[in-house]
Amino acid sequence: MIYFFIYSDFRLNLYISLAKAYERKGYEIFFVVQDTLSLSKLKRTKFKKRLIEFPYYKNKKLSRSNLEHYKDRLKMNTDVLSKNIGLEQSAYLYHCMVDFIIKLNPDSETIFFAGNGVHVQDIALKDLKSKYAYRTVFTELANIDNRVFFDPIGSNCHSLFYKMDELDNYYKGESESHEKWKAEYIKNKIEMHIVRQAKRMSILDKVRYYKSTLIDLLRNRPSYPALRIRSGYTKYKIFGKKETHKSGEIPRLNYCNDLPENYLFFPLQVTNDAQILINSNYDNYLALDYYKQQAEKNGLELVVKIHPAERNIDFIKNIVEKSKTKGFYLSNENTFSLIINSQQVGVNNSTVGFESIICNKETTFLGKTFYSKLLDDEWFGFYIFNYLFKADFFSGEIYETDVIGKISFYFNLEDNFYMSQKRNIRFDEQ
Repeated sequence: MIYFFIYSDFRLNLYISLAKAYERKGYEIFFVVQDTLSLSKLKRTKFKKRLIEFPYYKNKKLSRSNLEHYKDRLKMNTDVLSKNIGLEQSAYLYHCMVDFIIKLNPDSETIFFAGNGVHVQDIALKDLKSKYAYRTVFTELANIDNRVFFDPIGSNCHSLFYKMDELDNYYKGESESHEKWKAEYIKNKIEMHIVRQAKRMSILDKVRYYKSTLIDLLRNRPSYPALRIRSGYTKYKIFGKKETHKSGEIPRLNYCNDLPENYLFFPLQVTNDAQILINSNYDNYLALDYYKQQAEKNGLELVVKIHPAERNIDFIKNIVEKSKTKGFYLSNENTFSLIINSQQVGVNNSTVGFESIICNKETTFLGKTFYSKLLDDEWFGFYIFNYLFKADFFSGEIYETDVIGKISFYFNLEDNFYMSQKRNIRFDEQ
């Protein structure tokens, strides 16, 4: 049995394509959704559907002890820290997901395709995995055209890719092919620097979105917009609005158009980026101070770019003031151009570090991220040529010749990793 969990319509096209591949091999398919919008889109397909709903507001309440236990479990969750969902709503969602999985009574033949491994629902799937021995597949954008990051235990530094210590015989590539791939990537990037993103909503899409959210609220469906409203986050991304932490508009910045010849490039991340909050001991300010010192130590100037999605006005003003007092350059140039023209690149745990590695720049990471493994040439080759799944994340078009074989490859890696861990434990005990 194959289950595809749809938390929003973000992965819908990709998972429909995967479902078709499994269906052709005779597998029974279920889509599990929690929002009206995704449900309506799935009605165009013939796949079986299951709907997760919140029964707790009308006739069921979690015991106070269980609620507090779940809240403690989730207080460092990405959805909570990024103010995507309130802590209490997260606890209800977690309980709802756990209850749903238990009622399914899955086994070792069951495969769950889910989110990126860090959402509340993903945590529930992970917590019950050892009890039922089912398989999980988590997916994330790979920041490379026609590639998707698939992993059996999570994403980024919570992934199997990050935890693996040895490549064994999984990859025997050559540096020459790696450099050829990098050169082609750089060439294409320079010619057309376009970052693939989800399409902006049309007026009709917005009407459907508002209507679906209203239905979710009325029927107690745990869609993310409904959960944010129930959490009281009226200023945080409700119907597309962004929290700015202060009234007024984001100030116009006077960027430097004449950058120094020799510089260290440091791209700031969004202040509420969960990757910083969870996977780094450095916030933006500490990272800025560190790279300013490193630049001076290496005889370089420091060039800083504020993240385009930053909406914290106080933070932006502080960075502008620091650029004057500490003496670094603020730039709004194309990020890839800033990488290409730099001598060194320093990041916290941003994906910019990945592109810096591709450009063969001296790259430093402060926070935890699996991209740091790609500094090693063999791991880089394994990641690009073997690990990533060949597909278009947004359109859902798949380019893998053997979809099920590729998914089995991830499961084999997982089994071998945990067997190796057990052997090491037995060896240490001797």
